[in-house]
Amino acid sequence: MGEVILTGVLGPFNEEVIFRFLLLYFLPYSFFYYIFEEKCTRRLVFSRDNILIKAFKERNKGIVICWVILLSSLFSIVHGPNFLSFPMYFLGGIIFSYLFLRFGFLPAWIAHGSYNILSPYVHFIFIKIIEISS
Repeated sequence: MGEVILTGVLGPFNEEVIFRFLLLYFLPYSFFYYIFEEKCTRRLVFSRDNILIKAFKERNKGIVICWVILLSSLFSIVHGPNFLSFPMYFLGGIIFSYLFLRFGFLPAWIAHGSYNILSPYVHFIFIKIIEISS
């Protein structure tokens, strides 16, 4: 039961807070807001046609997709730099990021927890299918 709570509730919660809330949304928004929107006395090099407006207010898909791909790559590397497991974690990072951006924190957290709890069973079934077919 402790393993289920750790891998299905606490681990996904921490990862969703770090990767989806902080790195995907809060830090970039805060950074760009400070640079572009705050009334500063110093002159900024950046123009008003800026990333904050494109990424967060207009939701420019190109900028958001690039950022999601970058963070999903980081998500995969943090889970283990194994070349064979990289696509599995990368795809999970893409899906969880989409859920976070489209529906919010709770659905991404629930999906991540469900994935972590069910992945050993899916892996076992996949191995059995490969053994039967060979």
